[in-house]
Amino acid sequence: MIEAPVQHFYTVQPGDTIYQLSRRFGVTVENLLAANNISSPNQLLVGQQISVPQTFIHYRVRLGDTVFRIARMFGVYPESIIAFNQLQAPYFIYPNQLLLIPPGLPYYTVQQGDTLFQIARKYNVITNRSINTQLIQEVNQLPNSNIFPGMQLVIPYAPPGGQGLITYNSNHSGTYDLWLYNTNNGSHQMLTQNLTDSFTVPYWSHDRRLLAFVGQHYIVYVLDVNNGQIAQLDQLTPDDILTLDWSPDDQKIVYTKNNQIVIYDVIKHEFQTITKQLPRDAQWFPNGDQLLYSALDSNGNRQMYRANINGGDEQQLTNQQVPVNFLRLSPDGEMALFTSPGVSISIIHTLELDTGNMYSLEGGPLGRDYNPTWSPNSSQIAYSSNDFSDLRGYYSQVKTVGSRGENDQINALSNCFSTPLSWSPDGQSLIYLSGCTEETFANSMWYLNLNHPAPIQLFNVNGVITSMSWSPLP
Repeated sequence: MIEAPVQHFYTVQPGDTIYQLSRRFGVTVENLLAANNISSPNQLLVGQQISVPQTFIHYRVRLGDTVFRIARMFGVYPESIIAFNQLQAPYFIYPNQLLLIPPGLPYYTVQQGDTLFQIARKYNVITNRSINTQLIQEVNQLPNSNIFPGMQLVIPYAPPGGQGLITYNSNHSGTYDLWLYNTNNGSHQMLTQNLTDSFTVPYWSHDRRLLAFVGQHYIVYVLDVNNGQIAQLDQLTPDDILTLDWSPDDQKIVYTKNNQIVIYDVIKHEFQTITKQLPRDAQWFPNGDQLLYSALDSNGNRQMYRANINGGDEQQLTNQQVPVNFLRLSPDGEMALFTSPGVSISIIHTLELDTGNMYSLEGGPLGRDYNPTWSPNSSQIAYSSNDFSDLRGYYSQVKTVGSRGENDQINALSNCFSTPLSWSPDGQSLIYLSGCTEETFANSMWYLNLNHPAPIQLFNVNGVITSMSWSPLP
């Protein structure tokens, strides 16, 4: 089941500030300002309704808390907390219990002088840069655009529009499968039938026609998005790194299996292998004649290498005493990023391949930086940085940084321990996941335009979303 997302509204109380509300609701100040088109933090007025860009907040119950005290703390109705958490009378709660706190009411109360156009513009109900009043009318079943003070309107999040399609992996149909989301009309299309698993990540071909992925039983598939045809190529093992990469001409994919780099021709259904010591993360250079990958050196340390597609002219690019993990080549082929040393502590490094200059990114406060992803023009990296709050526990900062560590900034927050990220084809926007409980998978997908950072919830699912990928331009 896929749920249409709606905005939640908080009514400003005496003493509230933008900074206090951002901390309380787990969003950045910039997100809160952009979500309400407020130009200055000092513009907040008592009684003003503000849209809070989160579906709910996690709150860890403390000694002495009651439902009514927590409701006053967050400025929401106790009935909302009771309903969200399915509490039974007399509504006892206990220390360390995790409650979901809705960030306000799921409707906007029309004020004197309001029009649908003004409401839609103020709360970013915009598709393809056009004010989408029709969507508000449809959701509220309004026969026309007439509204009056006191009317309670549900304000939806609008599909943002733009070029490209988003594919994601989810079990909301009862089994894990790949789905296609259209950013222009908000529609969803099921692409597979009981073929994927929780670990599946989709990889688009450059022409946006094919998807490669590792599905159930670690089988490698290629799907033609236009006609639905699916080809089974190979079978990997749980010990293999399940990274796939398309050749520049979209005729081959490369991946690693056991002690081999495999290059599979999806047109001829032929393959060739290159033997290396536990290779990982093999990827194509833009020229189509070389590969980047990591493998063990003679001392058992994982290093970065480049070689011709026949395995010849191999060049070792690093001489690290710490392992090279999560290796990713920039789209222009001039730099590579990797994380090190391991899972619990994960610092992002970038390397200029021609000069050998290496940079360590500042990252988050806990040294847990995950899912680094190059922007389409290779100038920036988006990543998820883990942080901790006594109020909410672990969450993620959605960050961007320049390729050499410059301009590191927080763009949004996710209540997940870590979250996958994907860039829009034009490099102006990001999608990320949120809606996690503890360290489980997410159930909602969010969109963020970096030039106007108002988080837009694209959809919720009754289940989980484990990965997603925004397609290239057609």
